[in-house]
Amino acid sequence: MRENNKEKLFAQTFSLLLTHNIGDLTLEEVEKATGFTRGAIFYYAKTKLDFFRQVIISEVLEKQDIHRKVNYTEGMSLKDFIQAYLEGVVHTRTYYLDSVSEALPENPTHAYLLLVLQIKRYYPDLGERYYEIMQEEVALWKKVLTDAVTSGEIGPQQDLDTVAVTFQSLFYGYSFHAAVGKAFDPAALKAQMIGFYQALCK
Repeated sequence: MRENNKEKLFAQTFSLLLTHNIGDLTLEEVEKATGFTRGAIFYYAKTKLDFFRQVIISEVLEKQDIHRKVNYTEGMSLKDFIQAYLEGVVHTRTYYLDSVSEALPENPTHAYLLLVLQIKRYYPDLGERYYEIMQEEVALWKKVLTDAVTSGEIGPQQDLDTVAVTFQSLFYGYSFHAAVGKAFDPAALKAQMIGFYQALCK
C-alpha cells in the first residue's frame, strides 16, 4: 500500500512540475492537488527541493534510463532494436499521459523539455546524470550497430559513432520539433528511423 501511495504522490507531483517552475511550486499546492499531507510528503524528504529531487529521479531519470526504457536482448537485429526503442518511447509517453493528473498541459512534450532544462539549474548533479543516461543510450545504439555490421545487416563502411548519435538525435530532434510545433506523433518518428535504417542497408 505504501508503495502505491508513493507512486501516486510522485506521479501527481510530477504533473505539477510540468506546469510550474520548480522554485515557485509550493508544498501547499502539492498537498491540495495530491490529497497527501505534509507529513506524508516529508516521509520521502526533509525539504521541498529534496522532495522534488526524489520525484525527478523517479519520474524522469529512471524512466529515461535506456536499460529500463527499451526491452533489449543480446544479439537482436538493428531493425528489431529500432522497433523496441520505438515501443519504449510509446510506453514511456503513455505513462506520462495516463498516469499523471488531469493537470497535464496541452503540449506535454514542450512542458517536459522545459522541466529537463530546469533540472540542470536546480539540481546540477541530476543534470549531469541525465547527460550520462543519454551517453549510455548512444553506447547501446553503437553496440547494436556493431552487431549489425558483424551480421551483415548493414555495411561495414559506416562511422558507427556518428550513426549511433544520429539515431539518438532523430528522437531528441523530433521531440524538440514536437515541443515547438504540433503534437508528438510516434508514427512520424518511426518513419524517420526506418528511413534512416533503410539508407544504411543500401
